[in-house]
Amino acid sequence: MSKPAGYSHSPLKQGAFMMILLALWMLVFIPSGFAQQSKWQQVDQYLASGQYRDALDMLRYMEGDAYALALKQGICYYGLNQLKTAQDFFTQAYQSTKAPDADLYYWLGETYHQQLRFEPAVQQFKAFLRVAKDSDPRKEQVKELIRVCGNGVRIQYQDQLGYLEVFPAQINTQYNEIAPRFSPNYSDRIYFSSQRFPETGKGYDMMSIEIQNGSWSSPFEFNATLNTVADEVLYGFANQGQEAIYLQQMPAQRTVLVDTFSQAQQIHRGVWKSPLQLNRDDDYLYIYHDSLILFSSKRSGGYGGYDLYASRKDHGTWSVPFNLGPSINSPADEITPFLTNDGQVLYFSSNRPDLTIGGFDVLYSRLEDSWSAPVNLGLPVNSAANDLQFSIGPEGK
Repeated sequence: MSKPAGYSHSPLKQGAFMMILLALWMLVFIPSGFAQQSKWQQVDQYLASGQYRDALDMLRYMEGDAYALALKQGICYYGLNQLKTAQDFFTQAYQSTKAPDADLYYWLGETYHQQLRFEPAVQQFKAFLRVAKDSDPRKEQVKELIRVCGNGVRIQYQDQLGYLEVFPAQINTQYNEIAPRFSPNYSDRIYFSSQRFPETGKGYDMMSIEIQNGSWSSPFEFNATLNTVADEVLYGFANQGQEAIYLQQMPAQRTVLVDTFSQAQQIHRGVWKSPLQLNRDDDYLYIYHDSLILFSSKRSGGYGGYDLYASRKDHGTWSVPFNLGPSINSPADEITPFLTNDGQVLYFSSNRPDLTIGGFDVLYSRLEDSWSAPVNLGLPVNSAANDLQFSIGPEGK
């Protein structure tokens, strides 16, 4: 029997043909959707781990939601401390949506705050509180940020006590430079610790810089025999500058060591004898005139967080450490003390929300009959970030 005109396939073959088309569609389109979703997940993982450059490299070549792309690129630039560029991307995100969400208001507020633009920061933080869900864990943090921005509005009108000079690029790198210390014997030399090569697994090393022909030199090792794979951070000097006191820290061990700079065969190097108990979170040691040490500690009996303690040396023996009291210490953290040569002004850093403009700020207290109420040192020393380890040069400047 001949087939009807125009008939070429059976219904079974037609069904098979449609299934093949469906399979081809899934092969072509669904994996690309999965790939795009996987890229967003990878970006979020990079952001969560602070790998902002890697996240930015991916975002530059991605397509999709204009709001999400601009927001996440803004977060990357914020993490890289390129605040003006971050603000531009957040503004772009704001313009791409009719309903800005809590994330955008939060990051705009943070960006304004870091630029010390306190009034617009408060506006964004209040907008965040209006739209954020009750379960948003950032709500309490934002309320505190509004408070410290209020401190900033007041503090920004104080007289500035100095100006900032940023060290050149050969000193400040993409890695961390911490714990600057003036040399007790050389007026043109500064010591600090730096994590120069973290990819090799090496920790912080103690470094030196000095003024050569009117400019700061490139960093060189403070003492190559002292730097190891561990973290070494210089605390200060004792015995009229003849001994270096430093912290050596491994993942499971922290030790305060002493070195006498001797180049002889029997180098005097060992554990520094003091009342510090590193297993009780004693840290941030400051040595004053070989007769007094100040440090921070979370030991029991304090006022909350890290408190400042002192110990006096009498006839070669350190006294039992004593808390500097409620005029200095608070329920927040007080760390990195520094005492002026005359012993009359104490500088330290604290994150107490009633006095700071963000993170840790440098405060100071004067010794009268007792320590006075701390005062914020103001701009430009303090910022919306953490400002720590303040000190004054040997000449008092």
